[in-house]
Amino acid sequence: MQVPFVRRIPKSAFVRLGGSVMIKYRPYEFFLVAIYLHPVLDLPDESDRPLLVKRLMEARLALCTFTGDLVDTYLPGSKRRAENLIKDIDDITLYHRQNEAGLPNLATVQGSIRKFEPMLDEEISAAPIFCLERIGNLSTDNLLVGASRGYDQNVVKTLDLACISEIDEAGKCLAFERATGAGFHILRALELAIKKYLMGIPNFVLPPLNRQNWGEYIKLLHDNHASKRLVDALHNIKENYRNPLMHPEDSLDQKQAISLFCVCQGMIELLVDEMKTKGLI
Repeated sequence: MQVPFVRRIPKSAFVRLGGSVMIKYRPYEFFLVAIYLHPVLDLPDESDRPLLVKRLMEARLALCTFTGDLVDTYLPGSKRRAENLIKDIDDITLYHRQNEAGLPNLATVQGSIRKFEPMLDEEISAAPIFCLERIGNLSTDNLLVGASRGYDQNVVKTLDLACISEIDEAGKCLAFERATGAGFHILRALELAIKKYLMGIPNFVLPPLNRQNWGEYIKLLHDNHASKRLVDALHNIKENYRNPLMHPEDSLDQKQAISLFCVCQGMIELLVDEMKTKGLI
């Protein structure tokens, strides 16, 4: 048996991700708007009123998607025309005023729809809308909303807000292919996690600022009985990623940045696991 096609009312085509400045574009919503507008164009001049009202009210519901501050920003002309269309439809369907002189009728609405579509096409074409490719095996949505969502949430709960912020910034840099920037941010996140480990050691005091560097941190971890696996892994990151990246002439490509991002995630999670095992948090 053939399943009937059920149309839904379109939702907002622009969605702000998690309260951030990132905006997700959903073009299918505009396709749905067209699905509801085009039947109005096909109505004959002498349509029976129940059919006329049904088609116009469906179109009105679809046009309500043109609301919100993001539509104001990117589709201002289309929003104004949608609002005018809604007013004309209300005059016809709710107030039965289409036969009064100077007030809208079906032909008026059809003409407005034909003007509305080119305006929408023009504004969508001019809007700063781009697509981001998937970053390796990482979720692009998570990278934009907050890369820390891809971590074990029991680990995230133990990290300082500054560390989480650096992880999230690294993710955004990856999403936009700012590879070297991603490297800087994820290494800063790892350094904050290292400091959290050290500060959890009873009676530990960080050395003076002029001695706060990765070499010193790794030595302190070793001297305070951190596991060989942890110390060796940090030494590898220091020698092969962190130190070279500090030189202005060196940079990361996207593959290297993805690798470093994933290595640092494993390292941060290892640090937290060992802190928990040793009772440091």
